Amino acid sequence: MSDYIQFVCDQCDKQYKVLGKFAGRMAKCTCGHRVQIPKKDGMDTGGIVQELPVSLAKAEHGEPDEDCGSASISLTVSVTNPTEVDIELLLIRMSVLNEEGFCVAYQEETSECSVSPGETEDIELYGPYLAINLLGKPDKSSVKVEVLACELAFTDLGLFDVPEEANSAAGTQINTRVGSAEIESVAIWHEPADDDGEKQLKLFFRHKNLTEYNLPQVAYKAILQGHNGRAIEETSCEEPLNEYSQACSEVGFWGVKEKTLKKAKVSVQASVFSTIASGMDTRSGISEEVNEW
Repeated sequence: MSDYIQFVCDQCDKQYKVLGKFAGRMAKCTCGHRVQIPKKDGMDTGGIVQELPVSLAKAEHGEPDEDCGSASISLTVSVTNPTEVDIELLLIRMSVLNEEGFCVAYQEETSECSVSPGETEDIELYGPYLAINLLGKPDKSSVKVEVLACELAFTDLGLFDVPEEANSAAGTQINTRVGSAEIESVAIWHEPADDDGEKQLKLFFRHKNLTEYNLPQVAYKAILQGHNGRAIEETSCEEPLNEYSQACSEVGFWGVKEKTLKKAKVSVQASVFSTIASGMDTRSGISEEVNEW
């Protein structure tokens, strides 16, 4: 028998019964009220995304350039943290629609922040730079924003020995969960030395997104350590990860002397920004910015 959850709308008292896989998600009652589906005790709901209160408080354009008639769009976006953990990054997707409702500009921005549970944060953004004529009548156009709020999770993946022989990969199965991602494995190797006696040392990480939401950032930091344990060089990489997908990331050290790799190790940390809340808002009308000076 399938696992079901029963809950009641706290606005009109209508009763519902849904599959357990929907635990933690937001549902809309027939009365129009939105309610979060509860979870059962002991249920693993990792990756649940709550509804994020978003308000697009301002949408203005600057004075058009005399040569091309273009100007930037400035926005003020207000978000309130509905979760029980700190929000540490916001991914904001902005769409500018002309008076006919067609999208004429799009931009994504990330904003590192620290928004405690229950607190509200105002974010000032400069949106797309576009020809104002594309809007038609600016007061009839609109801006739509979608905001993903993320928490940061990180872990030490450990120390990895540098292989003695060139083009001899040393692989390790990790299978460690970091936020909404699972780090599956790491492989490390170095290429033969070039004419200057320098090598490239590479690490490849395989990971997967365990949720139905994009992860704005999966990052790795690697520190090359000599045989005495002292740090020699540091490198890093970061990239997004699509929903329910698998991917590989690469970090590398270039121009490393061959003797440096003798009995060397690499220390690795992984960090993931996982989406914990999402919301959107639309503001009708883009007014011209008023300079107070």
